[in-house]
Amino acid sequence: MSGVGRSSFLLCALLALPVCAEEESPWSVDLDVTGGYDDNVGRSQFRRDIVGEYFGTVSASLNYDLELDPRKAMTFRALAESESREVMKPLQRTSFGGEFIYRWQSDFGFFEPFYQFTLRGQDDDYEVTQRDASVYTAQLQRTQRLTANWTYLLGVEHKETDSDGTVFDLSASRLFGNLDYRVDADWVVYSTLSYARGDVHSVAQNRFCNGLPAADIYPLVQVSDAIEPDEAFNETFCGSWLAYRGEADALSLSLGVNRAFADTYSFDLSVLQARVTSTEDRDAYYDRQIVRASILMRF
Repeated sequence: MSGVGRSSFLLCALLALPVCAEEESPWSVDLDVTGGYDDNVGRSQFRRDIVGEYFGTVSASLNYDLELDPRKAMTFRALAESESREVMKPLQRTSFGGEFIYRWQSDFGFFEPFYQFTLRGQDDDYEVTQRDASVYTAQLQRTQRLTANWTYLLGVEHKETDSDGTVFDLSASRLFGNLDYRVDADWVVYSTLSYARGDVHSVAQNRFCNGLPAADIYPLVQVSDAIEPDEAFNETFCGSWLAYRGEADALSLSLGVNRAFADTYSFDLSVLQARVTSTEDRDAYYDRQIVRASILMRF
C-alpha cells in the first residue's frame, strides 16, 4: 500500500483545468513517461525475500473538459498505461480505464478553496493471470492557496481491487495531505503525507532453493486473511514463494521537485518512503522506497 501523490498545483497547471485557465479546445492528450527504482517489489519483511528492481511506465490519456459555469467543470478521461520490469517480467502490466472528474469553487478569489471529486476505473492485465484485476477508486480533495507561493491539498480516497486471485482482492481507504511551494515561475517543490488502512499483500519464501522450509514465516501466516502461491515470484526465482494478505496501517511520505519547460511539458523527480504494519501483529511490517523520474507532456 503506498500513497504516492502528485502536487495539486502541478496537476492544475499541467492538466490545464478550466478552474485554473481557459483552453482553446476542450480536447487534449496527456503523456507521462516514467523511470524508477522500487527497493521492495514483493513488499516483503525478511531481508532474504526483498527484491529491488528498475521499472518503466508509459501512460497516456485522452481528455475532454466541459465547463458548466465559471465555478464548475467536469473532465472525462480515457486512460492507457504500460509498465515494464527489469527482473520481474511476470509483473509487467498493461492497463486501460476511464476517469470522471468534477471540480467546483464556492466563491471566486485567489485564496478561495476549490474542490475535486474523482471516480476512476481500470482493468489491469499482468503477465500472470493471478494478479489480473479490476480497480475502482473514489477520491475527494480540497485545495487552497495559502500565499502566492504556498498551496495545500487535503484528500480522502477509497480503493477496491477485484483480482483473479484470492490474495490480491484488496480494499483500503486513505487520508492524505499535500503541500506545494512555488520557488519561481518554473520550479515547484512538494511533499505528500499519507495514512491508509486496509488490505495489503506481501510475498515470502516458504521453501528455500535448497529445499529446506522457512519455518520463521508462520507468524506472518497466522495474521493473514488469505494465502496462496505467488505465480510471479515462483516463475522468476527458485524455491517456493507465497503471497499473503492482511489488514495493515500504512504511513508514507513523498518528497518531490518539478521543473516546468514552456507550457506543455515538465520534469518531475520524487522519492516515496513507506512503512506498512499489520494491525494484528505490530512485529509484522515492511518498508518500501520508490524513486521516480518522469517527463509529463500535454498536447
